[in-house]
Amino acid sequence: MSIEQQWVSQTSELFSLPEAYLQLKQLIDDTDSSMQQFAAIISSDPALTINILHMVNSAYFNLGHKIGTVSLALNMLGTQQVHDLALATSVTSAFDKIPEEVTNMTQFWHKSIHCGVLAQLLARRCNVLDSERLFIAGLLHDIGHLIMYQNIPEKMNLALQLSKQKGIPLHLVEQKLVNSDYAKVGSELMQVWGLPKSIIITTQCQLMPTKTTEYKLQSAIIHIAATIANASANPGQENLQFTEADLFIDPVIWQITGLSPESIEPIYKEVDEQLALAISILFPRARASVSQ
Repeated sequence: MSIEQQWVSQTSELFSLPEAYLQLKQLIDDTDSSMQQFAAIISSDPALTINILHMVNSAYFNLGHKIGTVSLALNMLGTQQVHDLALATSVTSAFDKIPEEVTNMTQFWHKSIHCGVLAQLLARRCNVLDSERLFIAGLLHDIGHLIMYQNIPEKMNLALQLSKQKGIPLHLVEQKLVNSDYAKVGSELMQVWGLPKSIIITTQCQLMPTKTTEYKLQSAIIHIAATIANASANPGQENLQFTEADLFIDPVIWQITGLSPESIEPIYKEVDEQLALAISILFPRARASVSQ
């Protein structure tokens, strides 16, 4: 058993997805499933129903009129997008048990949402058809760290200190200290959860997107989005203004996407707007951190 499998298995009972989402996942994989089946499963879970309706009626979707039923939400957004919204709320609920002394969950989700919003907007720039799926991949790109914080808190604290002191990327410090990194751990958890292949691979390959043959563009987008989100979380970096030197991104990764720091500058204002909206509907407890 690999170290990643060991850590995930040790926390599998603590971090599990709700039954309603697992049933939705089965339906999304079944080509013969119907919207009526989706609606029935969502409606059987009051908390999930409230979250879905709250989201679709928010300014983030801006549908223009009130959506009062799950069936209508499915008709407006489609089963795939409703499934992804259910996944987002299910994952955040799964990690509610992590105490603040282990890691600051408000800051964690703020940076994760930031990455998700960036990834979706970058995907649109790259003409990726399922750009909404990139929001979910960005949102979940760092969940491996939550498993690591839970299993090896002392080593993770040391890794964070060394990364800051020496200016070395955190994943490189993790690889030296524990022979693993958050991308490997996160993708292992996603495999156990049975999440979509595209999300598993983009998580696994986000640190080295040039090394994959599948979902290379998506992995490169997550790499860029995560790098920007991490950089903007640093003290003193209040505005999203970066040069190529600031971001330390391999030029090959920019080539894969066809993007550059200069070409994505116009999206920064939109990022701020979408970030505030996404936080307010997905993670109300993180809302206060937007203004920090």
